[in-house]
Amino acid sequence: MDILEAALGRLKDYTEGARMELEIRVSDKALLAKGYKALLCVPGAMAASTSVLEDESKVDKSTRLEVKTQIEGTILIW
Repeated sequence: MDILEAALGRLKDYTEGARMELEIRVSDKALLAKGYKALLCVPGAMAASTSVLEDESKVDKSTRLEVKTQIEGTILIW
């Protein structure tokens, strides 16, 4: 019986850790979305960056995908 209780305790710890990790990721992405929203409210802040996003040699694929999904209103969870 002690073995089952120990295994159950470890499973609870593991699920709690996973839950907390997901909460942290969601809050990080929400904060990132809020930052993008604030950036879009600054006049002229994105004027130069649109040409940078179109030039693939200056921005890696993950950054372009992240910006694109934030603009489209989706949240990425890595």
